[in-house]
Amino acid sequence: MNNSSRVQSFFIELAVVILFFSLSAAIDLRFFAAGSRLSRESRDLNGAVLTAQSIADTIAAGKRPEEDDFLCYFDENWVPAGEAGVFSARILTETEPSGAGELARYTIALFRTGGELLYTLETARYWPAGK
Repeated sequence: MNNSSRVQSFFIELAVVILFFSLSAAIDLRFFAAGSRLSRESRDLNGAVLTAQSIADTIAAGKRPEEDDFLCYFDENWVPAGEAGVFSARILTETEPSGAGELARYTIALFRTGGELLYTLETARYWPAGK
């Protein structure tokens, strides 16, 4: 009888230890999943900021967008891609004409596929008449 109660208490203790480790593993798995999601979101935001700055620098260097509402696509590594890209950049232009040229205000918005806004940057450039 004494030996039987020791075996029972051993199995109960073993079950409690297994339950504890299972619960710990489930909690750790949630932390790793949340960390992975935050890392992906941070990487996407960083890529969006760098791409928006690159577009703004291109405009500042003197290259105008082709249209007033220009849309371009990028793959998962922020390399320009076709319409099957993972990210998109929309460049909206508002112009104010003056006698010597025009002031163009640009809104650069970067999106993830599905329409989720990642980042927006506003910039302006004066374009002299005749250029």
